[in-house]
Amino acid sequence: MLRRKRGACRLALLACLSAGACAALAGCGKGIPGLVPVTGKVFFKGQPFTKEVARPGQTQQAGPLKGKSLSPKANQTAAFGGVIFIPDTAKGNGTLYQPAGTIDAEGNYQIFTNNQRGAPPGHYLVSVQSMYGMAISANTPPQSSIPLRYADVKTSGLSVEVRDDAPPGSYDLRLEP
Repeated sequence: MLRRKRGACRLALLACLSAGACAALAGCGKGIPGLVPVTGKVFFKGQPFTKEVARPGQTQQAGPLKGKSLSPKANQTAAFGGVIFIPDTAKGNGTLYQPAGTIDAEGNYQIFTNNQRGAPPGHYLVSVQSMYGMAISANTPPQSSIPLRYADVKTSGLSVEVRDDAPPGSYDLRLEP
């Protein structure tokens, strides 16, 4: 009988600890504490990554991100690519989140984490993608506006440190052919 009570107490304690951990990760429906605002500009070949660069030779928007965004309430404008921050565990970033944002027609991006503006502080490896041509024809493979190496954090060579005191331009991304 005593063993059953101990087992029940252990089970109850485990359930409470698990619930607490889940609540901490989920934020209990509240915002993620400590997010740092992250905005930047993407440059390609030294120039802002504008819609003309993202969609060469196209007069209208096309592609999988047309009218879609990784951020809330941003479906009013087309996205011309995406930026994803992957936590750099080698530099101590243990966050479970992967902040992301979309690139607008002027090459600007803003990062969101779980539909909230900003990213947790820390070091991140960065992925940038910009595909077009998917809506043109099912027989035509999509094309990338930038070298495909930027889509993989292992080959992009891009990294940032998100911090409260980052000077202007800290989150700008410079891509080369």
